[in-house]
Amino acid sequence: MKSFAMIKYLLVICPFLLLFNLIPFAQANYIKGTIITHNNDTLNGLIDYQNWSKNPETIKFKKDADSHIIYYQPDQIKSFYMANEYYISQIVTVSRASHNLQKLQKSVNEIELRSDTVTLFLKTLIEGEASLYYYKDEDATEHFYIKKDTIVDELLYIEYLVTYNLRKLEKYKGQLIHYLNDCLELANEISELQFKSNDLIKLFTKYNTCVGSGNTYKIEKPKIEYEPMILVGISFTSLSFESETPGSLSETDYENSVDPALGLALNIVFPGNRKKWSVYNELIYKKHSFKGKYKDIKYGDWYDLISTSFDFEYLKMSNLVRFQLYYNNIRPYFGFGITNSYITKTSNSKIIETFNDPVYNKREKNALDLIRKYEQGFAADLGFIYRNFFIEYRFEKGNGFSEYWNLASNLKTNYILIGYKF
Repeated sequence: MKSFAMIKYLLVICPFLLLFNLIPFAQANYIKGTIITHNNDTLNGLIDYQNWSKNPETIKFKKDADSHIIYYQPDQIKSFYMANEYYISQIVTVSRASHNLQKLQKSVNEIELRSDTVTLFLKTLIEGEASLYYYKDEDATEHFYIKKDTIVDELLYIEYLVTYNLRKLEKYKGQLIHYLNDCLELANEISELQFKSNDLIKLFTKYNTCVGSGNTYKIEKPKIEYEPMILVGISFTSLSFESETPGSLSETDYENSVDPALGLALNIVFPGNRKKWSVYNELIYKKHSFKGKYKDIKYGDWYDLISTSFDFEYLKMSNLVRFQLYYNNIRPYFGFGITNSYITKTSNSKIIETFNDPVYNKREKNALDLIRKYEQGFAADLGFIYRNFFIEYRFEKGNGFSEYWNLASNLKTNYILIGYKF
């Protein structure tokens, strides 16, 4: 029986796994973009945009979808832009002062001497009378650069240890006061400024407004996307009991409950890393009906036939973290998370029929007198979205409804769900 169930589940899961296998995880993502050469020529085409968390060392360019790939490094082009992101090539000095606690130095002088002169793709945050650029290195340390007139200078913020105490050297404040000295009203704001991109962007915007030029370019902050959904499906749920002492509940084999499911959901998609991560929140209505029989042999022809039934209706909240890929109009995903269910309606019974020829007796009572209305569990899902429609397989395991410390109830549910994303 268990082998048959396993085969059935594999038949459900295999198509989803095959779909994931057909889509490469290191996805190319060629979108419309433009390259400016050192001769100020404009090359329009497609750039492999990876929503970089760290500045790219090389970019891939194609004139059109059928063209061969051309690789460009920072010293080969002047700038490029796509997806409202603008990168310039620039020779800069990069401080090697780390903000990683395990790599902090104990000497400020030692840190100041550690720098490299390299050609990089700098991400443009603000462009105007004073421009602001961004670079994240291989250690995930963030670097900010100011450009005023023809000078490009790194804004320096150094952390170091003195007898295991963290010290900070905020050189960037003095640099900003120097470069932005034609707008004196910003001096007090600079003295309180945090070394963070949002704070620096606000300061540079105020400066460019102050001197009358305004921003010729300002990066748009990526927005979180909210995807409302409606779903229907079918669930296959098994029930089992565990107890240290033998009893009719733990000895009974219950028929699986096959039931409809209906719900609403909100998927919150985060903009970073090409929108691969989201938090999925779902409220679903479901019900279960379990029946089982157990023959308790007393002696010879004397036995009890015990018929047990449980009927429940639930409202269930699921919260899952999802990883998803984008491939043309198909969006495969998988996720894992927790579930919390509340029983809105319940009934249960135990019918005991005693056979001891010629005596027959029948009595009925509750199978469980105490029912826990809250159920917790975990869930894992696998599915894909095609345009606005989706299909999903989900597995859930919950701690059931038994309120007794010496009797554990286990619920395992397999879902096939379909739905629509608005």
